Amino acid sequence: MTRAALAVASIIVLITLAVAGVQSQRQPAGTAHNGNAYRFNKVADGVYHAIGTGSLTVVGNSTVIVNSDDVILVDDHVSPAAAWVLLDEIKTLTNKPVRTVINTHFHYDHAHGNQIATLKQRIQAETDPAAKATLQGQLQTAENNAASQAELKPTPPNVTIRSNMTLYRGDREIHIRFLGRAHTAGDLALHDCSDPDKGACIL
Repeated sequence: MTRAALAVASIIVLITLAVAGVQSQRQPAGTAHNGNAYRFNKVADGVYHAIGTGSLTVVGNSTVIVNSDDVILVDDHVSPAAAWVLLDEIKTLTNKPVRTVINTHFHYDHAHGNQIATLKQRIQAETDPAAKATLQGQLQTAENNAASQAELKPTPPNVTIRSNMTLYRGDREIHIRFLGRAHTAGDLALHDCSDPDKGACIL
């Protein structure tokens, strides 16, 4: 691996500590939505896959790891609004604080609100009330995302890794590994290696 590639791998992904104070800040624009924004699928004890329901623009998926005293969040979505709502909805799983965020790579995966104009044209042309209502819901979601993106302030991570790191949270052992270029030059893989009886790490 070239020196430049190693440098990219070392700065792209990171662990952001002490994010529990995020929700003490002003609520960002674009958080309005109907129903839950996330569905939490249990993967293993204390490990959940957070998937967007479509009521809020979130774009990607996250992993929520509930430990003895805190929570680790793997990836925090496309906007301040999406992250704010995710932190709020994690409270349905646990009242433990989110203290660590792991970014698996640097892509922010959002559409910059380009779809808003198209949706407005389709709403004007639509004659079926049910279809029009669906489009109006999509427009609200897109407008919320655009409002949230306008407030976005890129925040670099405060810890980087070159090849591996292990986090210990109570009786949970989480291995973070850089295994080489994948989707980006700095992708990380996570493994929960807490239970030696299972014979393999999960996540």
